[in-house]
Formats: sequence, structure tokens, C-alpha cells
Amino acid sequence: MIKKKIICIIMLVSIFTGCETGKNNYVNKVELDENQTKVSQENQSNESKNNETKQKGKTTENKKNNQVEKIENEIDLSEIDLSGEDKASGIKVGGYLQTNKSWNFGYKKFNGIGTIRKFKCNEDSEIEFEYSSETSEGNINVIILDEDYNILKKFGANESKTFTLNVIKDKVYSIRIIGDNAEDGKTSIKILNPDLKVEAVE
Repeated sequence: MIKKKIICIIMLVSIFTGCETGKNNYVNKVELDENQTKVSQENQSNESKNNETKQKGKTTENKKNNQVEKIENEIDLSEIDLSGEDKASGIKVGGYLQTNKSWNFGYKKFNGIGTIRKFKCNEDSEIEFEYSSETSEGNINVIILDEDYNILKKFGANESKTFTLNVIKDKVYSIRIIGDNAEDGKTSIKILNPDLKVEAVE
């Protein structure tokens, strides 16, 4: 009888020990899974922050490289909505003569704001442009904007020059012209990079 009691006690102790071991193993597994999930989430968060930092650095560098120079006879743009639709009056001569790399705009009279072209490139690039403009009366400014309508470049009337613009892949850039009672003029902008692929954006 005593042997049976001892055997029963041993069996109960074994069962209890097994349950405790299984419980501990389960708790350890849950803690391990939670730690792995936490580490994975931290890695994803760090990767996302790194990507954001890289993109911000890229955008900052792009803006740094595209400094806006002061020009003579600047038009006051403070009252003009650079993100808005074209609002111009006048008489165009020959309309827009455009290719993907060359844009020309002629007018007898021009007042207000118009879009010459929107474009994007299939890779990060430093674009070399040739710009020329002639106006017999009044004034015009030509500006290049990024997607956030920041002015990257600005040019005036009766001016000829070459310049470079650093662009980011697949970002849309706008070339807009602002006229202040301008008469008998024409403006031409041409991309000089022979192998660069440029896509017009409507």
C-alpha cells in the first residue's frame, strides 16, 4: 500500500513538473515571438527613416544646386498664383513650336502667366539649357518650377545664356512665362544634352 502511494506521488510530481516545463516553454516561445516581432518592426522603422532621410537629402541637394539668380527687371510675382492655371491675354504669333527638347513662344502682345511646357526625365540628370528672349516693349520673366512650385530658375527679357538644372527622376518640372504688357517678342528654350530622354507632360 505504501509503495502504491509512493508511486502515485511520483507520478503526480512528474505530471506537475511536465506541466510547468510545458508552461515555461510556451511562455519562452511567446516572449521570443514578441521579441522577434519587435526587432522586425524596429528594423522596418529604421529602414523607413533612412529612406526618408535619403530622399530629404536628395531634395535638399537638388534645391541647393538650383540656386535662383537675381535678374534685371524682375516682375513682382507676389500677387501671382504660380500653381494656378494659365491666365494670359494677348496675341500669339505662330503659337507654341515644340519638341521634347525645344520650346519656342512668340507674341505680338502678352500679359499674365502661361505655361510653355511641363516635362520630366527618366533618370537623375544635370540638364544643360540654352535660353534666349527678345521683347521690344514691356517685360517678361521665364521661370522653371518644381512639383512644389518652388522657383528653381528665373530669366528676364532681352537675355541670352546657357544654364544647368539638376532634376530628379520622374519629377515634373514646369516652364512658365509671365508677361507685363510685353509686345513684339519671342522666347526660346532648348535642351542641349543629346542623349537625354525627356518626356513632355500634359
